[in-house]
Amino acid sequence: MIITHAHFDHFNGLTQKRNVKFFPIFPNARHFLGIGDWQPETFDDLANNTLCVVHELDLLRLVEDEREIGEGLTIIPAPGETPGHQILRVLNSGHEAFFTGDLYHHPLEFYEDERNDYWATEEDIQASKMNLIQRAANSKADVYFSLIEGPSRLKRKDGSLAWQFARAEHIAENSRKPYIANN
Repeated sequence: MIITHAHFDHFNGLTQKRNVKFFPIFPNARHFLGIGDWQPETFDDLANNTLCVVHELDLLRLVEDEREIGEGLTIIPAPGETPGHQILRVLNSGHEAFFTGDLYHHPLEFYEDERNDYWATEEDIQASKMNLIQRAANSKADVYFSLIEGPSRLKRKDGSLAWQFARAEHIAENSRKPYIANN
């Protein structure tokens, strides 16, 4: 389980309550969280009943650096939404895709820096976005955003890069490939 960051809407379903105790939904799964988001002294009840539960059962792995977690699966730190925000890189049959969590919230952020949210620092989020842009442009990867529908790709046009958003045909064409997943 890759927890892109420690906002409640990204970890809420990790556990379930039975009687008075919380248990992991996936008791055999490793759960990956960026180390910058591991701040149990600040956690509310929800985080204590989810993140802390999987931690106490030794199911939580704190990720500090880029980490391969399986064949073709790499976690990449991408601070910005939170200090420990991370994205997932999937490589399958020579094709690359990135699942970016909340690195971007709205398409306007691609073109207007002042539209960015800065939960961490402006420098962190800009560096994370530039890292994604460079990686995605070099490999022609599909990029998936939690809050923006469909895959996107970076295209070179007139010597610069621009995001090209998915069309229905692209989604349908690629939906049969095993690396594609919708949020």
